[in-house]
Amino acid sequence: MSNRISYTCTYIRWESAKWKNVLMIRWAVIYFLLFSVLNSQDKQKIKIEEYSLEKCLLIALKNNSAIKKFKIDKKITKMEHQVSNAIFEWNLNSTSVYTDDPDKYSQTLSTTKSFQTGTNIVLSGNLSETSGLITDDKDSVVSFSITQKLLAGSSKKENSFPIYRTRLKDEQARNQLDVSIRDVLFSVTRNFYQYIKSVETIKINENALKQAKKFLSRVVDFKDAGRGTILDVATAEVQVASREESILRSKTIIQNSLDQLRRSMGLDIDKEINISKKISLGVTMPKMNYEFSLKHAMRYRPDYKNSLISMELIQRELEISSKGKKPNLSVTYALSVNETGSSYDSISKFSDRPEHSLTFNFSMPLFRKRKMANYEIKKFILAKEKIKLWDKQQDIKLEVKKVLRLIDEKIKQIEVQEKKVKIETKRVESFEIRLKNGLIDSLEVTRAYDDLDSARTDLINSKLNLKILIAEYHKVIGSEPTFIIKSGKQKK
Repeated sequence: MSNRISYTCTYIRWESAKWKNVLMIRWAVIYFLLFSVLNSQDKQKIKIEEYSLEKCLLIALKNNSAIKKFKIDKKITKMEHQVSNAIFEWNLNSTSVYTDDPDKYSQTLSTTKSFQTGTNIVLSGNLSETSGLITDDKDSVVSFSITQKLLAGSSKKENSFPIYRTRLKDEQARNQLDVSIRDVLFSVTRNFYQYIKSVETIKINENALKQAKKFLSRVVDFKDAGRGTILDVATAEVQVASREESILRSKTIIQNSLDQLRRSMGLDIDKEINISKKISLGVTMPKMNYEFSLKHAMRYRPDYKNSLISMELIQRELEISSKGKKPNLSVTYALSVNETGSSYDSISKFSDRPEHSLTFNFSMPLFRKRKMANYEIKKFILAKEKIKLWDKQQDIKLEVKKVLRLIDEKIKQIEVQEKKVKIETKRVESFEIRLKNGLIDSLEVTRAYDDLDSARTDLINSKLNLKILIAEYHKVIGSEPTFIIKSGKQKK
């Protein structure tokens, strides 16, 4: 009996322990799953999205403050154009007249319409009422008049000039916005590649530091073997320190470059961004020759378009000023119908026939000095604008030639620098063999390494500078912003 009880207790303890183990395993699995989910969420939060050049350009178009301000200016000029169009809309006027005599009342309702040809139409109705002791008298007049300017003010160009001017101002605002967009895109592109230059430079410096430490280790081994001197070790240590100093400078330059990039993108300076390092140093060369580039710039550059618009606007003002020298002459035809009525006999009486009138209005100053002076002022302004347009053309020619020459120079410079890197690499390998054989001291090897690092840095900087020059070329010839953004797509 006791054995059976002991066996039963042992079995119960075994079953209890088994279930405890199962529960512990289940809790462990649940804990592991929860930890994995939370950890993955934290990693997603910590992970910062990479910014390619194309994405930087798109963000700049959305956030840059200069573009935002010019977009607002464009909206303002568009509304001003709508305001100027309202000059030739139908207008409704209502006038009520009350006097100190409460028995007298008058009401006038009129509608007017002006046309760009100098024509003005007025349709009006007047009702006057007088209350008496015996009768109430009512008088009403319906009239129609049309006025046509014959000399000054009769030109469609003259009357539509406010609309014409605001339309050109609206077009200039659009062009100015395009100028701002191109400036921002070039600024972002330049700052992006400046940042990449800093990153590539620090990579070279870090690799140079590793090589300098290896070289220091070899020099120490040479000294221990009796084939080196304390001066060789000191020279190698100086090289290591120099590389560390270069890395510190490069880190500062990287942070400054990143701040400049954030600023040009319109982002907060403190915003964390991760710039993609996966870029190709190769360059897709656009079609470039002087004749094509100059023709493209004269046709598509928005700042040059604005210069042409300014010239067109002043020419129109000059035409209007020449017409302003004429005297003012207008003719008005009017038609009116009268109706009278009285509460005494409750009979309304119309006039026997409508009244017709034809009015001529002539006016001119005896001395037209002011108008003549305004006309001469416009002529001087037009002459000045022609000079400014010629200067603009020469500036564009200068910019096109300059950027084409710089691109050609940079391409040839890259070819020379690629050869120089190969030569410096072979030179370092040769110097290391000669140092190992005791033919030269470590100072010459150190100088060879410096020359190789400098050649590599110059080559990478030149390739990135060529990309910046290509971006400047597109800005100079007035390439479309969509094309510039598309060309900023990185090659993997």
